Amino acid sequence: VATMQLCFGNPALREELTANVLRHLAAEPRNRIITVDANDTPGRLCCCPACLALEEQYQSPGGPLIDYDLELCAVLEREHPGVFVRTIAYRRSQTQEPPSLPEGQRLPANLIVSFAPIEDCYFCDWTHPDARLQETYADLRAWSAITEPGNLWAWLYPNPWGTGIEMPVGNLERNINQVRLMHRAGVRGLFTDHSKYLQRAGLGELQAYLFLKLL
Repeated sequence: VATMQLCFGNPALREELTANVLRHLAAEPRNRIITVDANDTPGRLCCCPACLALEEQYQSPGGPLIDYDLELCAVLEREHPGVFVRTIAYRRSQTQEPPSLPEGQRLPANLIVSFAPIEDCYFCDWTHPDARLQETYADLRAWSAITEPGNLWAWLYPNPWGTGIEMPVGNLERNINQVRLMHRAGVRGLFTDHSKYLQRAGLGELQAYLFLKLL
C-alpha cells in the first residue's frame, strides 16, 4: 500500500504473514508475544474494496488489522497455546477506535491491546472537558469492555516528541492522573515512551520514579 501498510484484505498476504509468524515461533519457541501493528504512518490503512468492507464490518478504520489479529489468534491458540498477539490502538484515523463486535462477544483471550493516545494534548488529562480528550477516554473504556481482563495495556507518551529540549515539561500532575485514569479504565500494563531521554524532558528521572511508584 502507498503508506507502506499491509493489505489485510488480501488472503494470500495473510497466509504468508501467518506462515512467517509460525516460522519465527519454531525458531524462537520461548517468544510468548507476537506484535502485529500498523505501520507508523497516519491515514487509512488500505483503500482496496476488501479492506473497505472490513472497515464497514467492524465500524472502525482499523477493521482490516483487527480482522487479521482475530485470525492469527485462532491459529496460535490451536498451534501455540500460551502465545499472545499484541496489537496497537493508535491514531484516530486508524486503530484508536475499537471494533464493533457482535453483542456479548469479546476479543480472544490471547490478544493484548496496547492503547497509545499519541494525538492527545500533553498538558491535560482525561478529566478535561475537551471533546477530543473525552473521545480518547471513551475509546479506552470501549476497548476495556471487549478485552479480556489483564489484556488491556497502554503506551503512554509523557512528553511531546522533540520538545522540552531546554526546559522541563511541567505536566507531572497530568501524567499522575493519566496513570490513575488508565487503571480505572482497566489498563493493567504500561509502557512509557519519550520519558527516558533527559535531553527531551528535564524531569525525566522524576517522571520515571513517579510512574514506578504509581504502578
